[in-house]
Amino acid sequence: MNKVLERVLRLVSKMPFGFHYALSRIAYILLFYLIRYRRQTVYSNLTNSFPNKGKKEISQIAKKFYQNFCDFIVEILKLITIDEKQLHQKISLSPQSISLMHYWYGKKRNIIVLSGHVFNWEYCIVFPRFTDYKVLVTYQPLKSKFWENIIKSMRERFGGIAIDYKMTFREIIKYKNNNYLTLTWICGDQMPRFDSKVAANIPFLNQPTYFFNGTNSIAKKTNAVVFFLEMKKEKNKKYKAVYHLITDNPKSVDDLFIMKKYSGLLEKLIEEQPDNWLWSHKRWKNMPDKEKMSE
Repeated sequence: MNKVLERVLRLVSKMPFGFHYALSRIAYILLFYLIRYRRQTVYSNLTNSFPNKGKKEISQIAKKFYQNFCDFIVEILKLITIDEKQLHQKISLSPQSISLMHYWYGKKRNIIVLSGHVFNWEYCIVFPRFTDYKVLVTYQPLKSKFWENIIKSMRERFGGIAIDYKMTFREIIKYKNNNYLTLTWICGDQMPRFDSKVAANIPFLNQPTYFFNGTNSIAKKTNAVVFFLEMKKEKNKKYKAVYHLITDNPKSVDDLFIMKKYSGLLEKLIEEQPDNWLWSHKRWKNMPDKEKMSE
């Protein structure tokens, strides 16, 4: 059954983008108006994040979010078989960012790139083509091994190496012991376990928010240069990506500096394009106490 489903997915994936975006428009009507997929979660997240916006503006952002979300779904489907030329036409990494990777590679420094669930983060799978680094792409294991294998295969198509996020430090050290420099890509806005020992309590989008702070420890132990990846949607459903330095001296900063800087940059990006973040995620399901929030 899985083999049949995989063949069907690949067949649909090979259809042109026009076909996929037509599917997206149909999916938008179904998810927003009929199924009302996580409508309460989306509106609650938006209202709490933007307390100064009125109901009309919140509703407009929500509708645009669902349109972008449906585009994201069909774009992932397309990524299963997309060729490199097509993908380069959909996303560009700034020349300055490419130069930064070359510079730090020459300095023999590992890199950590922190991104958010900003559409379409999956397009970053083509970035290994721009660098000599071994690119480690972290992921959270899925309950379905079928879909996990599909996602892993997709993320490794252009030279990336998909790794379980729990194995990040071990994998970096493994490659270091084999004389390889690594660039590790992490979506840093995942909700950590409520009782996690490495959960950092940081204000974000007008709410106390937990962030997984393991990146800080990894950066310090490996002396990695840490960047924030800014993803912006432009015209014609294309994206532009830019690296912004968080720190090139992780051992000198305090334990919350990296995640505070990261969350601030991500917050600014979301405020600029509020319909382009994954609002359907139950990001604030477990809320830390405001009085315990980090200063």
